[in-house]
Amino acid sequence: MLLLASLGILAGLITTLSGFGGGLLLISALALLWDPLTALTLSSLALVFGNAQRLWLFRKDWDGEIAIPVVMGAIPGALAGALVASRAPSWILQVAIALMTALAILRFALPSRFCIPKRFLGLGAAGVGLLSATTGGGGFLLGPLLLSAGMTGGRYIAVGASAGTAIHTFRILGYSTTGIIDFSLLYSVALIAAAILLGNILGRNIRVRLGDARLRWIEFGTPVVCAALALAGL
Repeated sequence: MLLLASLGILAGLITTLSGFGGGLLLISALALLWDPLTALTLSSLALVFGNAQRLWLFRKDWDGEIAIPVVMGAIPGALAGALVASRAPSWILQVAIALMTALAILRFALPSRFCIPKRFLGLGAAGVGLLSATTGGGGFLLGPLLLSAGMTGGRYIAVGASAGTAIHTFRILGYSTTGIIDFSLLYSVALIAAAILLGNILGRNIRVRLGDARLRWIEFGTPVVCAALALAGL
């Protein structure tokens, strides 16, 4: 139980500090305790609360012009991904998690400078939703997607939280239609969710004290840890 609580706090802390990454870290770690599909379903139930709270904490920075097309694109992607995940062998999901973390490392080690037009945000968010529901790695694409659209600071966190809330909500709906949610683990879900809420609050308080350089190290360090956990699970 202490391990689950620690993972939840860390997931909330990292995501609130860097804008993304905590969810994949959580999924990668849970995949070491359960099978990858169980890790995906457990994390979605807990992360929906974490993202909703983060959206509330940064509600004054919410930008509807960016958030609405992102959310509308993410919803069908998350639903489709949840249906695909229920039919995929466990080893495919675990390999996909490892590949997603490897791509995340490359994305931050070799960053490209470009700006995605706003009209393409919905399409990009659909891909994020799909990957979130099948590998848990969509968050690492959501961050660069929003950053490339000019999102920074509190706006970046708020829009990412609104997208995350939608993605995880519709992941749960998709998973529930296939009967793959293990309701005997709801106690674990509640514990992780409560810990994420605490991590969000800690992250918000720490974020204002950190400079850009330190936050950059957090952004880069998270995918490295996730890659190690995912590969260990293989």
